[in-house]
Order: sequence, then structure tokens, then C-alpha cells
Amino acid sequence: MENLKTIEGKARAVMQENEDARNDDMVLYLALCNLYLKDAGAMPLAQILLNHKELGLPSFESVGRTRRK
Repeated sequence: MENLKTIEGKARAVMQENEDARNDDMVLYLALCNLYLKDAGAMPLAQILLNHKELGLPSFESVGRTRRK
């Protein structure tokens, strides 16, 4: 549960700064991945989605739910 609150806080901060992230899960997810892992945007999407736990990244579903709250 603590991890979800951390995701929520970071997601809210990103959405305050980035208007596109407020309306698009993918934009928000990319911005959060770049916060958690430097240059995540340069990695192949498949690598991020298949290895998000090992990379210390939040799941896409968690980010989407957070944006819709």
C-alpha cells in the first residue's frame, strides 16, 4: 500500500507539471518511468513492460488507476 501512495504522489506531481500527462496514461507512464529510471524513454517498450518489477518501475495499470482518481 505504501508503494501505491508513492506512485500517487509522483503521478500527481507529474500531472501538475505536464498537461498532456493529465489526459493520457502513456504520457504519464513515460514521465514516471523517466523519474524512476534515467533514460527509460530510450529503452524498448517491451523491455520496460516485461521487466518493470526488476527495473523498479510501477506497473502500467497502477499508473492508469492513479491518473483516473
